[in-house]
Amino acid sequence: MIMKPTLMRTLCTLALAAAILLPALPAAAAPRMLDDLEVTADAKSRSDSPGSLVTYILTVKNNTGASDTYNITFASDWAVTTNPSTAITVEGGSEKLVYVYVTIPDNAGTGDSNQTTVTIASGAAFATIELITKAKGPTQNRPIITIQSYAANVGTVQANQEFDLQVTLRNEGSEHASNLLVSFQSSDFYMLDTGGVVAMSSLVAHNSSDVEQPMKAVSDLADKEAAAVTVSISYTGPDGAAYSESFSLSVPLKPTVYATVKPTVTGTPVPRPQVVVRAYRASIEPLQPGTIFDLELEIENLGNAEAQGVTLVVGGSINTGGGSETPVVGGIGGGSGDLTNFAPVGTSNLFYVGDIAAGQQIRGTQQLIVNVNTQPGAYPLKLSFIYTDSRGNRLQDDQAITLMVYSLPQIEISFYRDPGMLLPGQPNILPLQVTNLGRKTTVLGNMKVTADAAMVNNGVTLVGALDAGGYYTLDAEVIPDQAGPLDLTVAIGYTDDFNNPRTIEQVLTLDVMDVPTPELFPGEQDGEFTNLPPQETFWDKVARFLKGLIGLDSGIQQPQPEVPFEGGDGGGGGGGGEVQVIPAG
Repeated sequence: MIMKPTLMRTLCTLALAAAILLPALPAAAAPRMLDDLEVTADAKSRSDSPGSLVTYILTVKNNTGASDTYNITFASDWAVTTNPSTAITVEGGSEKLVYVYVTIPDNAGTGDSNQTTVTIASGAAFATIELITKAKGPTQNRPIITIQSYAANVGTVQANQEFDLQVTLRNEGSEHASNLLVSFQSSDFYMLDTGGVVAMSSLVAHNSSDVEQPMKAVSDLADKEAAAVTVSISYTGPDGAAYSESFSLSVPLKPTVYATVKPTVTGTPVPRPQVVVRAYRASIEPLQPGTIFDLELEIENLGNAEAQGVTLVVGGSINTGGGSETPVVGGIGGGSGDLTNFAPVGTSNLFYVGDIAAGQQIRGTQQLIVNVNTQPGAYPLKLSFIYTDSRGNRLQDDQAITLMVYSLPQIEISFYRDPGMLLPGQPNILPLQVTNLGRKTTVLGNMKVTADAAMVNNGVTLVGALDAGGYYTLDAEVIPDQAGPLDLTVAIGYTDDFNNPRTIEQVLTLDVMDVPTPELFPGEQDGEFTNLPPQETFWDKVARFLKGLIGLDSGIQQPQPEVPFEGGDGGGGGGGGEVQVIPAG
């Protein structure tokens, strides 16, 4: 196509103007490379039960050579918070952490999920990351103890520094956990105060609780950025089943800085035994004031060396010379601790266990009695294990277990008088009486009388409060179905000292008699008379009248029973074996 000259001149003019004007315009800001900013997450999806707080850890890395500040925003249908909350400043070539907390709603159903989009941006550099959070139901009908978080109260730990390791436990199961025993072990830290064992009475399902373990770092922590601590947790469920968990924690360390460069000696972990009570059980349940029972202990050496000559001190040792922090040489000594509520029977409170190898489990039994003055409640019982290690150092591990003492009603159910003879199908009164044989007032609930082979009327009543030695009566009515033994079950409900419903049951056995058979009159059979004399006629009466005039017997002749008669071999007119009927008179 051939352009016209006028059009060509116009285009040339526009091109020349553009060439002149474009260098004068300001240059647009060049977009920053996405590689300048990196955002990663420790996990992109997590699941937990409704009401839980799920934590994600984001790492924000600034790959440029200059410091920059990044804004933090997020989009989510569930409640979300971050730490830092709005912005974070990262030096060039370094990185920082951003914590994202997603709360699963309490009404979330199993399988419900939510997407949280987190945006980290500064100017033209930005990055987004998507986090998926799901709600789940309990996996098992049992307690499940996990570690929700942990930290040292001093941040980073230095050599020879004392600190508290704070651990948050959470029960992720659907049942409450009881008798928790938390054991701490590490070759880089000495366990202070508790000997490395912390006891807890219980942890309710979907709840958290904090425990603290005092520690002291060893002197040689050179060239180490973190030290490992092993946490072992043992506990029981509501049915008495035993469970255990084990976790490995990492505590950040501050390396030792030396003024002069010199060779360092690599320290070797010192072998140390650690004796703990892994599980325990009372031979009698429930425990009441005055109860003599056997305390059955399952003892384990969780350390990495043999514990020699282990002696258990029930009630705890008050000796301050030993302990896991400063081992000393010597015997047991020191006396014993508190035995106010539980005292040994048959032996002293010193129980010799013997040598326990590393990882070995043994069982022991100590007979105890509950003090009669002990009030109902949960009482800790301190136990001290005193032993020596392979180098002859005396060590002492102190811990506590919890025993629950009840004061149950002492009730007797009986009859306040003889109920008399019971007959099938006939109403009979049951004079029942409930007597309080205890030494204090007790409150009872409904009293119910039942029987399998009878109908019971007026068999339910509320007893209420009974003073010591007091009684309560109930006149129930029973109609037995048949003769024979009749078992009456009397059940009384009440609430124990720990607000748990309980029932007292007692079986009373009565004898139901047969209905007596009426005595038959002479000649009566099955209610009818037999062998009756024939009906007397008019002429019979006239004949008896004439006999009377001449002096003969004029009485009415009665039928006589037939009596067999055996005749002799000779003489007489009758044949042998014949039956004769001899009229009366």
